[in-house]
Amino acid sequence: MDQLSKDDVMDLISSEAHPRISLYMPTEKSAGNAVNKMKIRFKNLLSATKTKLKNNWDYKDADIEELLSPLTGLMNDRDFWLNQSDGLAIYLTPESFQYFRLPLDFYEQVSVCRYFDLKQAVPEIYENREFYLLTLSRNNTRLFYLTENDITEIELAKLPGSFAEILEQDDSGRTLQHHSSSRGGGSAVFHGHETVEGDKKEDILQYFRLVDEAVSDYLKNKDVPLLLMCVEEIYPIYVRANTHNNLLEEFVKGSPGKLEPSHIFKASREVIEPLTKSDRQEAVERFKELQGSEKTKSDLKKILPDASYGKIQTLLIEEGAEQFGIFIPEDEKVEFSNDENLEDNYELYNYTLIQTISQGGKAFLIPEEEMPAEAGKINAIYRY
Repeated sequence: MDQLSKDDVMDLISSEAHPRISLYMPTEKSAGNAVNKMKIRFKNLLSATKTKLKNNWDYKDADIEELLSPLTGLMNDRDFWLNQSDGLAIYLTPESFQYFRLPLDFYEQVSVCRYFDLKQAVPEIYENREFYLLTLSRNNTRLFYLTENDITEIELAKLPGSFAEILEQDDSGRTLQHHSSSRGGGSAVFHGHETVEGDKKEDILQYFRLVDEAVSDYLKNKDVPLLLMCVEEIYPIYVRANTHNNLLEEFVKGSPGKLEPSHIFKASREVIEPLTKSDRQEAVERFKELQGSEKTKSDLKKILPDASYGKIQTLLIEEGAEQFGIFIPEDEKVEFSNDENLEDNYELYNYTLIQTISQGGKAFLIPEEEMPAEAGKINAIYRY
């Protein structure tokens, strides 16, 4: 599983090499026959890429083979195809090559253009579609990677799996006494009764600090929300220990114990489902509120020049929308073309998206049925 960050997107936007090749295809997590099916699909995308390079960019066969050699390498890498997510995005130039296996349902697309086509990748950075889930229990603390459709356990060597693994604390080292009811006194038990028995909350806090150290170290370069599953009483204790900058206030209430991942996933869905679409839905509702005012527009020829000046706060683009042409900045003029097979042409919805996010705006890809009534294929909410 890979992650596409805003920094990755900005690097793709700032690339200067041409042509820029963007490939998208749906993939499958399961092995076996799915590998051959994915390789056939990928081979067809490579064939379409070669045709575009030859017809639109006047590439010779030898030059095509050299440029596409990283993709040919992936084609024959069985281990690569055995480790997929829901969708594969590939970005290639004569000077760079990157791929991302993402929890997104891509449709097949080949773009060979002056700019990377980023429309399908937008949900990865502007919608909360992925999470890390930390399950906290006395005897089985675990970390999972969680999407709308799947759950995968993450193995962390430094993560203390249970409170019992923590030893007695003394002046010579940073360890922690494990108190149990069999040794007398209060006990540090947290389970389905949603209680921390006795007066051992400070011990639990120290335990959680060790958990946080392992988890935060793993998540330090990942701008992904962290969700907890635990009994209600220990949630505020972990909050005190937490140093990850994106811990969700919402949490899955209940003891994870030794539940199977499928049961943990089912319990988590009630919490994550409202979060996965909230940003996009809020943007659509905001456009509806302002629709018809000076704060919104639905005309590509007007929106694109404004995007280049940083006027757009939020952009809504209909899934699958395409319009080729060029933008002439000095004249603030947009010219449409029905022929994508021209080297100077590029996809204008994508170019508007690039201009918007380069200027700090947001963009969302919207299914046709969710677009506001009487809106266009592209709709903008203005800053001013």
